[in-house]
Amino acid sequence: MRFLTIGDAEGIIEIVKKYSNRGSFKDIAAEIAVLYPRICGHILDALKHFYGEKRASMSPETKEAWINYTGGFVRLSELDEKISEFCKQHNVNEEAFRAWLDGVSKVIEKRHVIPHQLAGLVNYLIIKSLLDKAIKAVIIFSPEIEGRVVREAIFRASIAQADVEYESGDTLKLTITAQRSSLKVFADICVLAKNIKILMVTGKEITIDLEKVCLYSSHEWPSFDSIIEEDLYEKLRQKGVKIKREPKAIKLDDIVFVPDFEVELRGKRIYVEVVGHWSKRYIINKEIKLRRALEAGMGIVVVMYEKLLPHFSHLPLKIITFKNQRDLEDVADKIIEHLGG
Repeated sequence: MRFLTIGDAEGIIEIVKKYSNRGSFKDIAAEIAVLYPRICGHILDALKHFYGEKRASMSPETKEAWINYTGGFVRLSELDEKISEFCKQHNVNEEAFRAWLDGVSKVIEKRHVIPHQLAGLVNYLIIKSLLDKAIKAVIIFSPEIEGRVVREAIFRASIAQADVEYESGDTLKLTITAQRSSLKVFADICVLAKNIKILMVTGKEITIDLEKVCLYSSHEWPSFDSIIEEDLYEKLRQKGVKIKREPKAIKLDDIVFVPDFEVELRGKRIYVEVVGHWSKRYIINKEIKLRRALEAGMGIVVVMYEKLLPHFSHLPLKIITFKNQRDLEDVADKIIEHLGG
């Protein structure tokens, strides 16, 4: 399997620069197809993330003046002379005017491109195209990101109508299968992975060491789900509490629970779950998970807006409420107090 290197990307950027004054994606494609025939399409798709094509333009006044000057018709044999005379009389840049008249395009930079991003995006698109034709993928991750990865994988599986299983230990192993749908929605999480084994619909098996492949996706991985979570995390950290975000994916019978935080102080460890939304469906799903967590004997503290308390007060949980973000300092102190601090 051919992936792009940073050196390859540097060469491609130089090719694009040649067409920054005059040229189009068709010109770029002609060169790229010779150098990288099998992944030319992915390279062009990636380039369009960073570059655009712009046709030469001219002011309405200059266009109107040209029509008046020529009367709307010019003999081909006289065209060059007419253009030169017109540009001198009207103080118009002749090169720019000819470019407009010829319908010339140029390639412009929409956003700054650096080689590792270009190479990474091309390789991401290659992985995505493979997953689009796959029926199974086994992806290996570092165990430190278990909670985040499993939660995201379960969400994406609901979109793709796929099945997800996971095993945790020295590594996190994610097994994804789908017989009737594409697995391409899982391409974004591959950016975080160490290795992937893909079973294609043809029966061919492809193994890729992702640690040796430059990968980049424009998908943003938010550090927190809300400003409340972020602020509480920082306040606990500043108070000397050891804290991890989305530490584990915990199987509770037929559901998976990913706590927002794991906090530890002087050897005592608990989970903290922040309840920050209040749609009916969200509250029902959250109650089911919290009940399962209680039945499993998990040490958990629930932090929520005060107005949500009536929905959860019947549960035998340690609940800490707040009215607004200013109360989070006090919430952090109560969590530490619960830890024996």
